Amino acid sequence: MLHRSFVFSVALPLCLAGCGESSLPPDTSSQNPATPGSNSLPSSRTREAWNPINAPSRLEWNVERNFSRLPTKAQTKLVPWSDTYWPSFQGGLAWRWQGPTGGEDDSFGYRLHTKEQLLAMTPSDISVLSPAEKYDILMGRYDYPLVKQEWRRTDPKAPSWEGICHGWAHAAVNFKEPGPVTVKNPDGISLSFGSSDVKALLSYYQGEGFTPAPPQRYLGARCNFNLTENPEFGTLDACRDTNPGSFHILLAHYVHKLSTPLIADVVRDEEVWNHPIYAYRSQIMDTQPPSDDAAPGTAREIIVSTRIEYIREGNPRWRPNIGTGFNLEDSEVFRYRLELDADDNIVGGAWESDARPDFLWIHNRPVFNGYYAKLGDLYARATTAGGN
Repeated sequence: MLHRSFVFSVALPLCLAGCGESSLPPDTSSQNPATPGSNSLPSSRTREAWNPINAPSRLEWNVERNFSRLPTKAQTKLVPWSDTYWPSFQGGLAWRWQGPTGGEDDSFGYRLHTKEQLLAMTPSDISVLSPAEKYDILMGRYDYPLVKQEWRRTDPKAPSWEGICHGWAHAAVNFKEPGPVTVKNPDGISLSFGSSDVKALLSYYQGEGFTPAPPQRYLGARCNFNLTENPEFGTLDACRDTNPGSFHILLAHYVHKLSTPLIADVVRDEEVWNHPIYAYRSQIMDTQPPSDDAAPGTAREIIVSTRIEYIREGNPRWRPNIGTGFNLEDSEVFRYRLELDADDNIVGGAWESDARPDFLWIHNRPVFNGYYAKLGDLYARATTAGGN
């Protein structure tokens, strides 16, 4: 299971970023692997019309393909929220993110409190427990099934980029940002959840906890090679990445028409960086006759530079991020050619820049059920003014 995430210290205001997901699109780059430096690499397609895994219909059937009718800039009404990726080397949701308690390790193997001990603790002492601990206590489960599941799923020796930001990227789109909330469990124990405690549970449920998984759709294939060390693998279809014609069409469809952020792995190689794209601005740089490798039916080509804006991960916080400097934003510029037919319909494209998205995907909002049914109630309280 591959994840990609931020590496950070709670004391740092900004950190390096990255994210990944447990359910990846087809890894076609490894279907016919070749050794680095060899001449046996599979040839990439010579014509730039999108192939079946890059067709816009992978995500949406009814899309506008006429270039002249696609807006050159747009921003969604919804702004996704930042949060941490709940790193595996820190125990995932079992991480006591507000700091070590009682000199114990704040991620793995700390002492789990009995009901009697919890009843004797102050609310402030309980408030610094991990999101997983708090949820198990809310459920009256003093055997801590979620904490123990997280300890099994994570590892202090895991790569620093492992986490659940595949869940975060979609949860940040599918759910309103929660605020702090205080509730009581069946035994009268008062539990205060910070904004990031609730976000952690939503991200985990979106990416890991919901069974069966809600519908998800992918466009593009995952490139599973380090292109810095082995640039020759960049000629593989999967490493050439999302067809820019499909990318341009779907970016306008989601961000402008649907006013919904689009999730993209915004880098092209083995590392998976999922982020919600919420705004873009495109500029026509040049116009030219069809290239030799253009898609069939191409009448002309235009060179486009598109700047995307997306939300990235940050540090966990007790209070919400939206509307503050803690809702971290980032951007990337992609340069590509679009191939247009005689009616100005986009029929294909090719990348001009090395920077490009690896794949696009949509993961629907899950329904709260089973052990996480009460998470729905907690979320409703956390998105209501007052939160109590």
